[in-house]
This record gives sequence, structure tokens and C-alpha cells, in this order.
Amino acid sequence: MRRCGFEIQTVKECRILSSELEEFDRRFPLAVSTIRRFFGLIPNESEFSITTLNALARYADKPDFHFYLETVHADHFEVKTSAWDVAIPEVHIALPDSLSTLVDLVESVPYARPKTPLIARLAQGVQALYTSEAAPELLWRRLNRSKRGRSLTIEGFPPLDALNGVGRAMLEDYLACASVERDRVFASTLLATGALYAGDLRTAGKVAARPPVDPDALHPVVLGRWMGLRLLLQESSLGAEAFEGACQAALAKVDVAGPNGEHTLVQPLSRLGVLCGCETLHAGLLDAVEHLARRPELAVEAAPFLGALRLEWAWLLFCNGKAPAAWRLLSDLHADGFPFFERKTSELYLHTLAAAIAPKEADRNHHAARREAVAEALNYPWLQRRLQERIEACA
Repeated sequence: MRRCGFEIQTVKECRILSSELEEFDRRFPLAVSTIRRFFGLIPNESEFSITTLNALARYADKPDFHFYLETVHADHFEVKTSAWDVAIPEVHIALPDSLSTLVDLVESVPYARPKTPLIARLAQGVQALYTSEAAPELLWRRLNRSKRGRSLTIEGFPPLDALNGVGRAMLEDYLACASVERDRVFASTLLATGALYAGDLRTAGKVAARPPVDPDALHPVVLGRWMGLRLLLQESSLGAEAFEGACQAALAKVDVAGPNGEHTLVQPLSRLGVLCGCETLHAGLLDAVEHLARRPELAVEAAPFLGALRLEWAWLLFCNGKAPAAWRLLSDLHADGFPFFERKTSELYLHTLAAAIAPKEADRNHHAARREAVAEALNYPWLQRRLQERIEACA
């Protein structure tokens, strides 16, 4: 137990805990024998009374046992001990499977911070929602109206592969529910990205024409995506000198994020930045990504996104005339290494570049076939053409 500072494994430790419980609240002392039974040091053939459970819960800084249950439930029981496994019914230990019930669980304990197992289960539920041929509208409408629900689902796993399908409908509804600037920018930028990928530059351009009121208040991922989108749309409307200045301004934002850059800003900016025809931008982003690659702590901080970051790294190497180094990176990448919500989009980037630079013809043919299959599934014709144009321009 955390409050004790040691595991209860001996009779002496049970006596110490009994004394501490009596000192903590003299109204509800627990006998050494009760504590021994609770921690499994002697057989127990009956359920523990609610008085016993409440006394232990209060000692653990919780108002009562049911409050404790809800907290560890939402936190996915990372503080469980073998004794609590015995005391807590199995129904309270297993996570539910349905996304709707998972969100109910999270909302029931608004102060809890869901840990990795619960987040992973939420991700599975969101992935099923995105890939379903008939995504339940009632579910994603409910998510959009739950601040906590959408923060752990749609915002945590944006539907980048589904922007030409269910993702667009979800985000349009999300936008209708948005009450603050950062939420509006999040949804509108994703919608504009989907419109751009599909070739609807007019719709995408509306976002670039309305800059955020306070860009610095945006999450770095959203800021990076908005910056990259804006650069892409400015490329055709600005003169060469003005566009060069816009690219320099974007790189300045990367520098402000810190001496080693900020991976959550650099990755989405690089994903769109490689589609631009600005050598200055490519060189600056390559420098930022290579600085990030030398940060050993990134393997812990951003492990799920390292595949995507390495993909951008490979493209930036290629854009800077380093095709052999780009291939060495690409040859170690595969679909399972990308976040599920942008796996197909990442594969399109991966297979398009690999089909052009793989040393062996068999590998080039394999990647070309995969590129066509992914492109058909995504239905992002503008993105497919733009990637091929960058291949031809940098070859």
C-alpha cells in the first residue's frame, strides 16, 4: 500500500498497519487478524464488511470504498495489490469493451487520469468506429457533446484516414458543437486538410484566410498542421519571395519551440511541408527532425508517433538530395508502426517514395502495387498527385 510505504507480507507489518489505522481514526480500528485475512496471510472464507473496506479506503485518502472503486476503475487499477484483487469483485476489474461504456466510465470519475490500458482500449473503440461501414451516428454525436469524451477519443485520435468519409461528418458535427477557438481551429483545420487531399482547394483555402486569433494557445499538433496547410495553400497565391518569407516564419516557430524542436509540432508540419516546393523549408525541417532523432527521451515521450516522424525524416532526406539515406529509413518502416488513425495516409507517403527510390526493381514494383491499393482505399487524389509531383521534382 502506498500510504504505508511497504507491502503487507508479515504479521509484524500487519501489527504496524493496525497501529497506524487506530492512530489515523480511533473510531474504526482494525484487528491484526482482519488485516492478515485481507492481505491473504491467512485464509478468508467470508466477505469483508463495508466498515472494514471504508476504513482502509479512508486511510488511502479516499472518502469511502465506493469512491475508491470508481477512482481505480477509471485509472485501470495500476494501484491494485493482490489483496484488493480479492476484495474487489471481478466486475470492477475488467474494462468494458464498448466505446460508449468506456466513455461512461471516464465521465463517471472526472478527476481521474486514465492510464495506458484504458487509453489503449479507447483507441481500439475509436478505430472500430472509423473503420465501420455504418459508424453509429448516435455514438459520435454523443462524443462530440462530451468534453471529456471527445478529448480522449476524437481529439486524441483524429480521423486523418477518414476525412473523405465518416471523419468529415464527425468533424462537421464537432465544429457545430465547438464553443471555444481552439476546438474550432482543430476541427476546421482537419476538415480543410481532407478537402485539400480530395482536391477541393476552394474549401481548404477558407481556413488559410482565417488565421487563429491566438496561435500560441493552440496545441502544438494543431498549430503544426495549420501552419503546414497554410503554407501549401499560400504556395500558389504568393510570389516566390513572399512564399520564401512565409517558410522562414514557419521555421522560426519551430525554433521557438526549443533548441531541439517540438516533435508534436514538427511532425504534422513536416507531413504537409514536404508537399511544398521550398528548399529552405525542407532544409530547416530536416535539421529540426534530425535534432529530434538525437533525443533519447523521445523514445519514451513519443513512442507511438516515432514511425510517423521517421517517415517525414525519410521524405525530408529525399527532398534534400539524400535518397540512399532516405531508403535506409524507409526499409525499416511498415504500416503497424504508424498511428492507426493515419495509417493509410502514412502508407501512401511510404509506398510512393519507396516505389521511386528502392534499389531493387522487385521492391519498387511491390511498393508501387501497395501505393495503388492504398490510394484507392483512401480516395485522396490530390494528395496522390502531389506526392508524385514531389518525387519528380526532387529526383
